[in-house]
Amino acid sequence: MTEAFASSYIPKRMSELGFTSYHYRLRELVIEKESSLTIPSFGEIWLLISEPDGVIITSSLGTYDKDSEVINEQTHEHQGEIICQNLNRFRVKIKWIQIIIES
Repeated sequence: MTEAFASSYIPKRMSELGFTSYHYRLRELVIEKESSLTIPSFGEIWLLISEPDGVIITSSLGTYDKDSEVINEQTHEHQGEIICQNLNRFRVKIKWIQIIIES
């Protein structure tokens, strides 16, 4: 997913979900080598912008694992508890758009 696509996707998706009040921001998170990072994203939606190699991302909406041969659909939209596992022997940066839903 690109930033340009996300910019047009977000208003449509928020409308589908029934939200009219929200804002979003670009996030770039670093995961150290051979470690994991948990993102508590309750009341938020995170859109994966980068396509990192050697990283597995799971949430209540699905899994993103570019290197998997068994996943038939890569999930770019995540929410709930998001777990990012870096399987690489080097640190990686992951670019996201965080959508914060206002009540």
